[in-house]
Amino acid sequence: MSDKETPFGLKNTGRGCGCGSSPDVTIIDIDGRKVGIRDLEKIFTELRENNISPDELDLNELLERFRENNYIASGKEEEYKDALLSEYRKFYDDP
Repeated sequence: MSDKETPFGLKNTGRGCGCGSSPDVTIIDIDGRKVGIRDLEKIFTELRENNISPDELDLNELLERFRENNYIASGKEEEYKDALLSEYRKFYDDP
């Protein structure tokens, strides 16, 4: 096993574990639990730059966008949508 491989054969990218150690992870409250979300600020910035207001968001598309780099627990999709919309409202209103 090389020093770039884990015991399970996965490559060590050196980018951290994705558990909040990376600067692109934001902790938000989802259904009473603190959850680390990757790329939150990046995605929200893109939405605001495209003049998409919180009221115009397609929450299903938003969830799928976050699902690309985040684990979304099965059965918790509505809670994630609510939390992401709430976070985006705060972000959108804060210039």
